[in-house]
Amino acid sequence: MDLRDIKLFAGVLDDDTETVIRYSYNKRYRKNTIILTQGDNSDSLYAVLSGRLRNYIDDEQGREMTLGILEAGDFFGEIASLGGAGRPSNVVALEDSTVAIISRYNLERCIAKYPEVGTRIINHLVQRVEELIKEVGALAFKDVNARVVRLLNKSARLDGSRKITPPMTQQEIADAIGSSREMISRSLKSLKDAGYVSMDGKRLVIERDLPGER
Repeated sequence: MDLRDIKLFAGVLDDDTETVIRYSYNKRYRKNTIILTQGDNSDSLYAVLSGRLRNYIDDEQGREMTLGILEAGDFFGEIASLGGAGRPSNVVALEDSTVAIISRYNLERCIAKYPEVGTRIINHLVQRVEELIKEVGALAFKDVNARVVRLLNKSARLDGSRKITPPMTQQEIADAIGSSREMISRSLKSLKDAGYVSMDGKRLVIERDLPGER
């Protein structure tokens, strides 16, 4: 996988191998390595070539909230790369991962040559704002069980005939919805006892429509 397989560049750089080579370089990160730190002044754009990363914010007390899980094909760091004042969040490798790194200067050159890339970044930012507004609404108006159900439906994908989530621990679910591991444990037990979900290792299989999300 290279830049041509990343959502931001797919179909734009298909025949331009020279641009792919010139504009970016690849870097491998070991599991648990911090890639970006909230407040950093770096301004590169990152594209995930392999592995899984966690995008999150934290506070002085060490509390964390997950903003999203990034997988191969995703990109991040676009706010700072377009002139934002510092990194708004942290990114850590959940497993050994490889990313392509594009400096702000090279991204500007790429957008000048391929305006479609700039349009896609704008569309991506609009989508993220809409998602964050929904997340704020869920935190403000939904109880823990409803937020768990929302997260499971949002993250689950079809795997053959099954609808299944990526691997996630109870703590990762708690960090994603602003709750505690103990509350998540109780919520998942309730869903399992009622036959809505089952476990497949660290993944959750959705056995039937989850309550409140029909």
